[in-house]
Amino acid sequence: MVDDEGLVLSATSRMLESVGFEVKSAASGLEALEVLAQSGVIDLVLTDVNMPGMNGIELAKQIATRHADIGVLLVSGKEPMADVMSELPARYRFLRKPYGIDTLTSSLEDILPG
Repeated sequence: MVDDEGLVLSATSRMLESVGFEVKSAASGLEALEVLAQSGVIDLVLTDVNMPGMNGIELAKQIATRHADIGVLLVSGKEPMADVMSELPARYRFLRKPYGIDTLTSSLEDILPG
Protein backbone atom coordinates (compact mmCIF):
# COMPACT_ATOMS: atom_id res chain seq x y z
CA MET A 1 0.00 0.00 0.00
CA VAL A 2 1.50 3.31 -1.10
CA ASP A 3 0.02 6.70 -0.23
CA ASP A 4 1.59 9.96 0.87
CA GLU A 5 -1.40 10.82 3.08
CA GLY A 6 -0.82 9.12 6.43
CA LEU A 7 -4.48 8.81 7.40
CA VAL A 8 -5.40 7.22 4.07
CA LEU A 9 -2.41 4.89 4.28
CA SER A 10 -3.21 3.67 7.79
CA ALA A 11 -6.99 3.44 7.29
CA THR A 12 -6.73 1.53 4.01
CA SER A 13 -4.02 -0.75 5.41
CA ARG A 14 -6.23 -1.61 8.42
CA MET A 15 -9.21 -2.16 6.13
CA LEU A 16 -7.22 -4.59 3.97
CA GLU A 17 -5.82 -6.42 6.99
CA SER A 18 -9.36 -6.83 8.35
CA VAL A 19 -10.29 -8.90 5.29
CA GLY A 20 -7.15 -11.04 5.38
CA PHE A 21 -4.52 -9.22 3.35
CA GLU A 22 -0.98 -8.91 4.68
CA VAL A 23 -0.01 -5.28 4.13
CA LYS A 24 3.33 -3.50 3.92
CA SER A 25 3.05 0.29 3.86
CA ALA A 26 5.08 2.98 2.13
CA ALA A 27 4.57 6.75 2.16
CA SER A 28 6.21 7.40 -1.24
CA GLY A 29 7.11 5.76 -4.52
CA LEU A 30 10.79 5.60 -3.57
CA GLU A 31 9.99 4.03 -0.22
CA ALA A 32 7.79 1.48 -2.00
CA LEU A 33 10.66 0.48 -4.28
CA GLU A 34 12.86 0.00 -1.19
CA VAL A 35 10.19 -2.20 0.42
CA LEU A 36 9.93 -4.25 -2.77
CA ALA A 37 13.70 -4.70 -2.94
CA GLN A 38 13.97 -5.77 0.71
CA SER A 39 10.87 -7.95 0.98
CA GLY A 40 10.24 -11.52 0.06
CA VAL A 41 7.21 -12.29 -2.03
CA ILE A 42 4.86 -9.40 -2.78
CA ASP A 43 1.97 -10.15 -5.09
CA LEU A 44 0.58 -6.70 -5.65
CA VAL A 45 1.00 -2.98 -5.04
CA LEU A 46 -1.92 -0.66 -4.34
CA THR A 47 -0.79 2.90 -4.99
CA ASP A 48 -2.26 6.36 -5.09
CA VAL A 49 -1.64 8.10 -8.41
CA ASN A 50 -1.14 11.63 -7.10
CA MET A 51 1.91 11.76 -4.86
CA PRO A 52 4.81 14.21 -4.70
CA GLY A 53 8.14 13.05 -6.06
CA MET A 54 7.57 9.73 -7.79
CA ASN A 55 3.85 9.53 -8.56
CA GLY A 56 1.89 6.30 -8.85
CA ILE A 57 2.24 6.12 -12.64
CA GLU A 58 6.03 6.41 -12.43
CA LEU A 59 6.04 3.81 -9.64
CA ALA A 60 3.93 1.43 -11.74
CA LYS A 61 6.36 1.78 -14.65
CA GLN A 62 9.32 1.04 -12.32
CA ILE A 63 7.52 -2.02 -10.96
CA ALA A 64 6.80 -3.25 -14.49
CA THR A 65 10.51 -2.99 -15.28
CA ARG A 66 11.99 -4.28 -12.01
CA HIS A 67 9.31 -6.66 -10.73
CA ALA A 68 7.31 -7.88 -13.73
CA ASP A 69 5.48 -10.54 -11.67
CA ILE A 70 3.87 -8.00 -9.32
CA GLY A 71 0.42 -6.62 -10.10
CA VAL A 72 -0.51 -2.96 -9.55
CA LEU A 73 -3.79 -1.27 -8.65
CA LEU A 74 -3.65 2.50 -9.20
CA VAL A 75 -6.20 4.61 -7.31
CA SER A 76 -7.17 8.23 -7.77
CA GLY A 77 -10.07 10.58 -7.24
CA LYS A 78 -9.63 11.80 -10.81
CA GLU A 79 -11.01 10.28 -13.98
CA PRO A 80 -9.50 7.03 -15.30
CA MET A 81 -6.46 7.61 -17.45
CA ALA A 82 -7.03 5.25 -20.37
CA ASP A 83 -4.06 6.60 -22.32
CA VAL A 84 -1.69 6.05 -19.38
CA MET A 85 -3.15 2.66 -18.52
CA SER A 86 -2.58 1.49 -22.10
CA GLU A 87 1.18 2.01 -21.53
CA LEU A 88 1.19 -0.35 -18.53
CA PRO A 89 0.93 -4.14 -18.36
CA ALA A 90 -2.55 -5.49 -19.09
CA ARG A 91 -3.04 -6.86 -15.59
CA TYR A 92 -2.57 -3.44 -13.99
CA ARG A 93 -5.87 -1.82 -13.04
CA PHE A 94 -7.30 1.58 -12.10
CA LEU A 95 -9.85 2.22 -9.34
CA ARG A 96 -11.50 5.57 -8.76
CA LYS A 97 -11.80 6.97 -5.23
CA PRO A 98 -13.88 6.84 -3.17
CA TYR A 99 -14.34 3.09 -3.00
CA GLY A 100 -15.73 0.64 -0.48
CA ILE A 101 -14.07 -2.47 0.87
CA ASP A 102 -16.05 -4.78 -1.43
CA THR A 103 -15.02 -2.90 -4.58
CA LEU A 104 -11.41 -2.65 -3.40
CA THR A 105 -11.23 -6.34 -2.50
CA SER A 106 -12.77 -7.36 -5.83
CA SER A 107 -10.29 -5.18 -7.74
CA LEU A 108 -7.35 -6.63 -5.85
CA GLU A 109 -8.52 -10.21 -6.35
CA ASP A 110 -8.80 -9.58 -10.11
CA ILE A 111 -5.08 -8.74 -10.16
CA LEU A 112 -3.76 -11.43 -7.81
CA PRO A 113 -2.17 -14.46 -9.45
CA GLY A 114 -4.06 -17.76 -9.41
